[in-house]
Amino acid sequence: MRVFKSTLAVLSLLVSCQAFAQTLPPRPVPEISWWKKVDMQWPSPRTDTLTLFIIGDIMSHQAQINSALRNGTPDYSTFLYHLRKEIASADVAIGNMEYTLAGPPYSGYPCFCAPDQYTYYLQDLGFDVLLTANNHILDKGYKGLERTFRIMDSLQGVQYTGISRSEAEDRDKYPLLVKAGEITIAIINFTYNTNNRPTRQWPKVNMIDREDILAAINRAKAAEADLILAFPHWGIEYRFRHNDSQESLARFMVENGVDAVIGGHPHFVQDMQWMGDVPVIYSLGDAVSNMDRPYSRVGLAVTLKIALESGKKPRILSPSYEFIWNSRPGEVEESFSALPISRFLDPSLWQRKDAYKIMKEAYETTRKESGIYEKDS
Repeated sequence: MRVFKSTLAVLSLLVSCQAFAQTLPPRPVPEISWWKKVDMQWPSPRTDTLTLFIIGDIMSHQAQINSALRNGTPDYSTFLYHLRKEIASADVAIGNMEYTLAGPPYSGYPCFCAPDQYTYYLQDLGFDVLLTANNHILDKGYKGLERTFRIMDSLQGVQYTGISRSEAEDRDKYPLLVKAGEITIAIINFTYNTNNRPTRQWPKVNMIDREDILAAINRAKAAEADLILAFPHWGIEYRFRHNDSQESLARFMVENGVDAVIGGHPHFVQDMQWMGDVPVIYSLGDAVSNMDRPYSRVGLAVTLKIALESGKKPRILSPSYEFIWNSRPGEVEESFSALPISRFLDPSLWQRKDAYKIMKEAYETTRKESGIYEKDS
């Protein structure tokens, strides 16, 4: 799944999608400064394991848009620069795209609409799957959703799930079947609601509907998927601990065959628990954003190792964790950046020492309140 992925990422910047040449304006091809810094000698994954690298909400607040456009040409190169190797070297890299691609004028909260280049940047980094079922996907209405479909369909090597245009497409993308080596992973993604409420059946945003979720799980089984992963957008914002509703739904999914549950939406990292041998991580928090609360600036990246044993069902090993700090311009980089905290615990790496102190306190509190520590990995 990763063969020549880095090379294809560069080539994808030079090739426009002919299918949408008449409907979409040509997009500029900015210089991608981070590409020059990438060490191309990354080790290949072990042949007896597969790696899934998963991050939480990829946000597009107005301050992020302004920073990316500060020199005229959109530049997102710092946003996920410090996670680039993990994204590119994973067998499957997954992120939650929490914004629309409705075209200009661009806007942040409460109606998220990002430049197309933001998503092309995610493509070029090496994401395999982008999740789109979240409360902001209808922020620009159905017209914005239709354009979001067109941009997502133009991506090279990136699949998406969570939204569909028709019943046939819903069957194809809910669940989304992803090949990883010789196994098939089924991905189901749904949200508790949307800020602009749906007014028609199609296009569809996958919702928390147990009957619909069960149908997706059963389609995954019928397709003989080796593993089923659920990515719910759920819970109460700004809470370190999950609620009864989340746990009930997680248990329902596990009892019906889901092999891992990894959630988003609360903007805080939430706790995790094992349901039998199934890991349930209730919220990864934000990967990159401009949230104002210190604890909402702490996110979590999760690596799932899948053990492949001859003649046996693939097995998910204990997750490993990397806490992330949503860094603002001038703290470490000149623009927004997701910082793996373990690599930035040296104050000398920071331009602003006051920002370092805020990060350190928020990080320690988040670990304590969520009960998640790197040593769990």
